[in-house]
Amino acid sequence: MSDVDVGIPLWVRITLERYAIERILRWEGRFNLEGDPERDAYDDMMDELREQFEAVDGGSGRFVVEITEFIDSDERMVAKIVAGSRNKHENIPVSGGFLQNWREILLSRHPPVEDIVLPVVASSPTGLWLVMPHAEQYGIEWDRDRIDAKADRLQSLDGVEPVMRGSFGGGLDVYWTENWGAYRGEYRLLDYGGVVLHGESYLRPEEYPFEDPAWDSKET
Repeated sequence: MSDVDVGIPLWVRITLERYAIERILRWEGRFNLEGDPERDAYDDMMDELREQFEAVDGGSGRFVVEITEFIDSDERMVAKIVAGSRNKHENIPVSGGFLQNWREILLSRHPPVEDIVLPVVASSPTGLWLVMPHAEQYGIEWDRDRIDAKADRLQSLDGVEPVMRGSFGGGLDVYWTENWGAYRGEYRLLDYGGVVLHGESYLRPEEYPFEDPAWDSKET
């Protein structure tokens, strides 16, 4: 679906993969008391990651870094790296960030959303990281009605279901302004890890190692 021309060197792909794996393996240790070797190892790894790539954003599930200077592209590019351990309250052996990455990888291949979401231009075969263009969020003119219209259209598409809501029940996150940005003169959804694509078996690669808990959900 993407017409973005981007060349990502092998060393960048390997580096992103390594950081993703180390973040998952070390995540639980980061909550230990200061001085704990596991906490120190995690902090050292994060310092190394920030020295390697410029941090753009981050949460409990994913860490976003800019990789523009290391790749062959005419556009700014960011990478979303998985973090966190699995949610022990869900019967699924992966983290929330891993789910979000795979949902974006799959949905970005769905033609009806190509003018709504930012494209995923490259990704790990295991979903541990993905690369997409940078969308501007500062110094742009926001039009709430146009954003809501695109979010409405996304929600109305067959087989597409936004499932992520705010921590305090603040509505579906596809309507939050902070999840949108300006790209090529249009508003695009830049964070759509809470949107599930149902029933499109051709979009599920062989390496997709689990079933999304929301895959067969009919709730809105």
